[in-house]
Amino acid sequence: MKPLRLVLIRYYDHVEFRNRDYSTVGPILREVVGWIVYEDQDHIVVISEKAAGSNPEEIAKLKPSGFVILKSAVKEVVNLDV
Repeated sequence: MKPLRLVLIRYYDHVEFRNRDYSTVGPILREVVGWIVYEDQDHIVVISEKAAGSNPEEIAKLKPSGFVILKSAVKEVVNLDV
């Protein structure tokens, strides 16, 4: 079994605005730290916490919390050494 990668992902997120000049708003750069549990050509699934030593199949059964990030919005993925 391949170990999960702990990463820092910098990505651009959507911004909702109200009663503001739309020419002054744009996507915001955000960061998330977590483990990549799934990845394909379009998106990355990152979870922010897990049981120690869990594999992706066990993690999926626990119904974790995390993020789905479109690869087109990713600015940088940094591998973190543990």
